[in-house]
Amino acid sequence: MNLLTTAKSPNYPDNATPPTACSLAPRLVIADPGLSGLAGHHLAYSQAIARAAQARGMPTLLLAARSFRAAAAGADIVCRPWFVTRYQNIGAGGPVRRALYASASRLPPGIGARVGPALRSARRLWNNRGARTPGDRFGPELVAALREFPRAGADIVLAHSVSAANIESLDCVTLPPSVQALHIVLRRPPHDMNRDDGGQRHIAGILQRAATRHAGRLHLHADTTELAHLFADATGLAVSPVPLPVQVPPVRTGPIGTPPCVLFPGGARLEKGYALLPPIVERLRGRAAFLVHAGVVDAASDPIIQRAHRALLAAAGPGLTIIEGNLTATAYAEMLARVDLMLLPYSAAAYGARSSGILAEALALGIPAVVPAGCWMAEMVAAGQGVAFTDSDRVIYDIENALNTLPELTAAARACAPQWRARNSPDSLLTELLAS
Repeated sequence: MNLLTTAKSPNYPDNATPPTACSLAPRLVIADPGLSGLAGHHLAYSQAIARAAQARGMPTLLLAARSFRAAAAGADIVCRPWFVTRYQNIGAGGPVRRALYASASRLPPGIGARVGPALRSARRLWNNRGARTPGDRFGPELVAALREFPRAGADIVLAHSVSAANIESLDCVTLPPSVQALHIVLRRPPHDMNRDDGGQRHIAGILQRAATRHAGRLHLHADTTELAHLFADATGLAVSPVPLPVQVPPVRTGPIGTPPCVLFPGGARLEKGYALLPPIVERLRGRAAFLVHAGVVDAASDPIIQRAHRALLAAAGPGLTIIEGNLTATAYAEMLARVDLMLLPYSAAAYGARSSGILAEALALGIPAVVPAGCWMAEMVAAGQGVAFTDSDRVIYDIENALNTLPELTAAARACAPQWRARNSPDSLLTELLAS
């Protein structure tokens, strides 16, 4: 449809005169094939940017996974469960994986430590074998949605969490003329995108082809400066760093708890250091009250994670609270309100230039954090808002150091929070997207 047409839109009754397309504010279409439930960053990110757009008078449309319950997005957000295509194919796996992982989790620790990596490598090779075959439908499904839910004005499309295979599927479609811009936010390093749910080509080649096919309309971004440099160097394309859409309650002002509450958030995953928790809790229980948000741990979870989880459940009681399952936004906010120190014993090698939404929330709330050295997270606490550890085998001593200096760390975190919030907000992100 020509953008200057005055044809009737399905959104207007027959007896109404529709406005011309050029008089309408553009619609923000958020394409999020990974939004399938409450777990992960997808829902919070999509909700935050949708509400920021609506606050500016921009209509929004959130396209989620077909399995998502639209009501979970909120009554104020137009959500259409649409995508059959997945964001990540490396998921829970079938009965064979569950049986193997459950059995491996019961092996003696020394044997399990050797079996676990072999099982993970085999699973990754098998899943990538499927992911690299032609057939990702993100691009065609996106175009079909724009035709199914048309509007008289222009559309600005945002894909904030997509895989290499998802992006590659844009090579076989022609975007409707209503699409004024397609913004892709790259949130994982190139080698991660090639390894997990990769396409037929290297991600650099995929992005170069997409930029050629959708010239003038495709805009690439990354949510850290380091990631933007990595992708710009790999592709020769312009990749701009953009803020994180952090949306949290006001900065905390109350006293530190006695004992202080230390939170491990975000779910039981190997790269997040979940397996490090049992000895940490055993050593420091009493100095701190530990709150562990494990998320969902079942027979499909990594064997090392299953073993660590059983140890934590056995130790639960005074000084250690385990929260299982996914949390609603309200429950998650209530959990954060209790926290004095954020424990993020992540793998620096796994995270590197990647952002951490949980750390971003902690910085916005004025909560100090323990993070790995040598990555984006360490740079974010360099002004004294936390402690960076260099050796996971000695992270206990760094946590002790953080507890010993918690008043000073808290003061620094709270002092830095307003500036962080001003830079990293849904409205700041939307401003930069629209400016490009």
